[in-house]
Amino acid sequence: MDFNQLFKITDFSKEKRFFAGPLHSSLEKVHIFEHEINESPHQELKEVTIGVDGGSTTTKAAVVDVNTGELLDKIYISTHGDPEGALKEVLDYLSKMRNKYLVKGICTTGSARKLYERILISQSLKKRLEKEGYLVLDGAVDEITCHAKGIKFHDPDIDTIFEIGGQDMKFTSFRVNGNKATDQIKEARMNYSCQAGGAGQTLENMAQILDLDVKSTLQEAALKAEIVPIIDSTCGVFMEMEENRLISEGFLKKKLLLQLLDLLQRVISINLLVDLNMYKTNAHAKVVLL
Repeated sequence: MDFNQLFKITDFSKEKRFFAGPLHSSLEKVHIFEHEINESPHQELKEVTIGVDGGSTTTKAAVVDVNTGELLDKIYISTHGDPEGALKEVLDYLSKMRNKYLVKGICTTGSARKLYERILISQSLKKRLEKEGYLVLDGAVDEITCHAKGIKFHDPDIDTIFEIGGQDMKFTSFRVNGNKATDQIKEARMNYSCQAGGAGQTLENMAQILDLDVKSTLQEAALKAEIVPIIDSTCGVFMEMEENRLISEGFLKKKLLLQLLDLLQRVISINLLVDLNMYKTNAHAKVVLL
């Protein structure tokens, strides 16, 4: 076997690669919203609602004060293909504070929302109370509505939402009156491709190939790269194949990591048919990425 010829083929492939700029050059445009949960010194019983998001890859729950809207507690775990098991883990965690909460309502969302609704909510009791004139807060709500309500609660000026889920992506825009965003949803889209490239599960799989954690070390290493080799595929399976090809061409880990994150913009544009350039040039646009 002529190894010199193989090296020539590899070098030729690298020469044909297209590259994007570094991720760290855009950090000033990124604002991370993180809410710290403060331990309340008071022991009085608080009226709360509980929201549970049963996603395909992760399950999340939040406890919110009914009167103030304050986030009192939260949990974020992997679903591991077992939504019922994940729900049990969530409830086990939340039950440790049950003596502090008076639960006034439960809302479920995500791909497992109907399953969780059947488990958590008594439909017969709900109907009886509604007949008696009570407002029942329990129910299952789609993710786009939850995103819109939650985002507008924290920042009314947001006019666009991109949500990168475990296996799908969603785009939501609000109507704008003059230069001010309203609460009315103008458009909502969701990709329907199988194992969408650039979605959470694909990013996690590709990070694992590089022996990194998508929740932490992925971002840290990617910020160190100065250039990024571009992958054109929008299919998760083909993306993983292309990543292995880049490894064989000798690209450094940090360059490959930046390439994974760069996929998000192009995959959002292709899978959701959204032109991201209009948000780059619109001075009034205020976009949030979930």
